[in-house]
Amino acid sequence: MITLQDYLKKYPQGKTLAEPPTVKVTCQTCNDLGFVRVDLPADHPLFGRLFPCPHCMQRGAGQADGYGLLPADRSLSWDDISSVDPSIDEAKAAVKALVARGYGWLYLWGGYGTAKTALLKVAVAECLRNQAAQAVYMRMADLMDDIRTAYDANKPQVELQTKLRWYSSLPLLAIDEFEKVYDTGFVEERRFQVLDSRYEAATRQEYGITLMAANVPPEKLLGAIASRVKDERFGVVHITAKDRRPYGKDFER
Repeated sequence: MITLQDYLKKYPQGKTLAEPPTVKVTCQTCNDLGFVRVDLPADHPLFGRLFPCPHCMQRGAGQADGYGLLPADRSLSWDDISSVDPSIDEAKAAVKALVARGYGWLYLWGGYGTAKTALLKVAVAECLRNQAAQAVYMRMADLMDDIRTAYDANKPQVELQTKLRWYSSLPLLAIDEFEKVYDTGFVEERRFQVLDSRYEAATRQEYGITLMAANVPPEKLLGAIASRVKDERFGVVHITAKDRRPYGKDFER
């Protein structure tokens, strides 16, 4: 079995992403951390949880870096995923176990506001912070848009293959809003190319973690993708928690 660490040692010369530039953000509310902690009673369902700074969000502070994270996202950790629902705990444990194993797929699905995005971003931030692997967070629509830009290059076919290999071989790729993309012929073909390459590597227990988050069960996906997602060698976690976003009114200052 080839683990992620074995892969990194074997291919140290692999393509790397440049360290994102430092973004200067001055906020007296969060001291540029991007998150705030609100005093809540111990029995409150969101006690101890960090929340995005409302002032930074209003200003639109920061842009996503080369890893798909906002500056504030880089400090996220597993401790920021509070134990507010058993299904979220199950999803958190599954993501952590997959990252530790170093290969495989995991599909998280459930309603809105159930920590799916947070789990994906924490996994990426933890990997980058620990320098364990290259890791990227992207929405499916953004991933397809980036691949599509290959056709603007001087040598579109060369650039297209470069992008496809890049996404296919990333040690950790976290794809959010997995189903929220318009299924054109281009999308179906390129999405399958990337996912099938990652699936084949995972079934061989080689490098590569693929995390996926969506609002629909695997059965709602296209047949070829659904079949791979439901492979019993990997994992599907249904997060049944209620939408936590309505609690946002509790954090206004």
